[in-house]
Amino acid sequence: MSMSKEQILQTILNSIGDSVWVLTTLYKQNKGVGKEQLRGLVNERYGAKHEGKILITSRHILDRYLSRLEGAGLVDVSEHGRARHYHLSELGHELINFRKNIFIERKKPYGK
Repeated sequence: MSMSKEQILQTILNSIGDSVWVLTTLYKQNKGVGKEQLRGLVNERYGAKHEGKILITSRHILDRYLSRLEGAGLVDVSEHGRARHYHLSELGHELINFRKNIFIERKKPYGK
């Protein structure tokens, strides 16, 4: 059995769970972001949608999200001295664009 590109992207999207907040934040920044800045940005965006709640409560949780995303090939890391900056990989961009298209399709009036 062979999976289509869309099925593969949907499977990845389903499996990353709340890590999608990290991906979408990196997408919106459109540049490499350090860990602590990324943590603040994700929590700010998440809190705006979830009544001020915090998604990333510790550096350990952020490390888990980033390691999962990096392992899946969705995030690339560049080193600048001792600092590591995270940015979307080509596959990460493709997944975000796929997700955006899903939302666009859902908003279309029935039958169009």
